[in-house]
Amino acid sequence: MDESLGSKTLAKVLGIRKTRLAVSVLALSLACHAVVFLFMHSQLRPAGWSFITEMEFLLLVSSVCSVVSFAVESPRSFRIAHYIRFVILFILFRILFGQRADIELFLLLPFFVETAIYEKTQFALGASSMALVTVLAGDLVNLRDIGTSSLTVHAALIALPSAATIGTFIRLTAYREKIVENEKLLKSLNSAFENLVDTNLGLQLYATHAESDSANKERNRITRELHDSVGYALTNVAMMMSAGKMLLKTDLAKLEGMLNDTRQLAEQCLQETRQTLYRLRTINTPASRGIHAISQLVTAFKTATRITVDFQFGNTPWSFGETLDPVLYRFVQEGLTNAFRHGKATRIRIVLWIHGGELLITIWDNGTGSSSSYEGIGLRGMRERVGALGGSIDHHNTIDGYELNAVIPLGWEGAGHD
Repeated sequence: MDESLGSKTLAKVLGIRKTRLAVSVLALSLACHAVVFLFMHSQLRPAGWSFITEMEFLLLVSSVCSVVSFAVESPRSFRIAHYIRFVILFILFRILFGQRADIELFLLLPFFVETAIYEKTQFALGASSMALVTVLAGDLVNLRDIGTSSLTVHAALIALPSAATIGTFIRLTAYREKIVENEKLLKSLNSAFENLVDTNLGLQLYATHAESDSANKERNRITRELHDSVGYALTNVAMMMSAGKMLLKTDLAKLEGMLNDTRQLAEQCLQETRQTLYRLRTINTPASRGIHAISQLVTAFKTATRITVDFQFGNTPWSFGETLDPVLYRFVQEGLTNAFRHGKATRIRIVLWIHGGELLITIWDNGTGSSSSYEGIGLRGMRERVGALGGSIDHHNTIDGYELNAVIPLGWEGAGHD
């Protein structure tokens, strides 16, 4: 077995030769040996022989080499056992003087199949061709006196099926190598695609939160400016008016100047306030809550993954309050992520409904579902969050995909409709 792509894969998959294909090839080889052994025992055994004949012994050794080739793991050990087997078969064919084309064919075909499967394509073709030429050359030497037509028929009976077997299995092995190579490439591309989609989704969600954070920071900065500018101006106005009361009784001429200064300060403060309010109007509203936030999440998810998502919020209010809104948001986010990463879904449906004082949440997807009841960190975390609100989570495979459900009671304090 050469260390090519195909042989590496086959060495890994078939190296211990315990797979169905390897067992089938071994069974074929042993069956051919058994048939030939029974034929020799009944037809070719010399009269008076009570023990095993030389031909039967060689056949048994060939069977042992076939089993050893199946059992060993290293390429070198396989080659040693495999080509010792061919030498034994060649000696056996020489003993038969090339007169039994059927026996030769029965024993050569499994040898060619194993060579084609376990060796590199070029090496398998060369080794099989040399083995076939060697056998035919030995037969032609033994049978040189039987006539040209008989030699041609004998050679054709061995060469044609052998060549067809060699070509077929080498071609199949080459296809297998190509399939393995394409599967590796496809797996690599799928992994790269998932990473890109995850990155894209993360960037969009980050952009949404970053925009909200930026708006909040800008609002806080403007609030500080209002406090510093307007607060300072109004404090000065109050102080100047207090001083004006005193001047009203003592110095009217100076009072007029102070009133002008106070008016100028108030007008300046008004101008700064108007500018600040105008800037406030240009700032986007902060991050949405409740249904609005989930709608934004679904939109970002659809844009990043190109997955069809149907969001139905039924008879629910726009918000459930500061306690439940984040839990609901994270639950939907976890459901979408699982459907994409693990289920490989192409369609997702989210349904919210209030019934009997409880919020019912269903997230269905048409993906592959789950092969076990094991819960990942995300689902376990959501079970804890929902459980803290007195709710429960259920998830299971369906006929057409996978379903994640949650039930959360609305009777607890804080589950109001904002």
